[in-house]
Amino acid sequence: MKKYNKASFDDVLNEHDSVLILSWSDWENERPSNRWHYSRRLNRTRPVFFVNKPNGPRTINCNIDSLDSEFNFCIITPSLNLTYNEILVQVQEILAVDGFFRPLIWIYNAFYDDFDSVFQDSIAIYHATEDYFDLNVFPESNLIRNAIIDLSEKIDLWVFCSMGVLNSFEKWIYLHNFIYLPNGVDFNFFSFLENHSRRKSISYQGNIDNRLNFHLIQEVISVCQEYDFFFYGPVNTTSRTW
Repeated sequence: MKKYNKASFDDVLNEHDSVLILSWSDWENERPSNRWHYSRRLNRTRPVFFVNKPNGPRTINCNIDSLDSEFNFCIITPSLNLTYNEILVQVQEILAVDGFFRPLIWIYNAFYDDFDSVFQDSIAIYHATEDYFDLNVFPESNLIRNAIIDLSEKIDLWVFCSMGVLNSFEKWIYLHNFIYLPNGVDFNFFSFLENHSRRKSISYQGNIDNRLNFHLIQEVISVCQEYDFFFYGPVNTTSRTW
């Protein structure tokens, strides 16, 4: 863990020549979520290397899916045959070829717990977007929970998308430096989709699953009949209320 003294984020970014995002995602199928937004925001000033979840061909190499030179954005898809440490080593080699040696580490995937042995001079940020401690809605919740605990002493700054996630993590981990930064939404994109509606609208963008209070949503819709409601996201629920 490096010394993070709550300097401005711009100051922290200026100490690094690029940003390395270690994700669970598949960029090609990525919805406009926080990972998408932060990637696009960060690459306004620094090249961003976005590492997909390991799902590439069963070879011994990482695959560079696309390199957008105009927007300084590179997508890297690791092979399923590689360990997380082997992925990090290969990613370091990919960055070095392009002349980048000190990326800011932006972590979503806690299984990259060995990042500090490969990128020893980098500040590490963990972006907590899910409650892996109090909710057991993910197939690998226990493994992820343990990985986050193992990772915790190496993190310089925690970023939490909600107070609920922050409060959950705080029960299990000592959080020395953290900020609460609510998720954003691509307002221009979704307002364009809704411009056919002449009434006021209320929109939700995100996963539609059993973590949502469908009864509350139903009550709000029944009360606010002067509004149009829009829901954007994959549906993964068997709830009859939905």
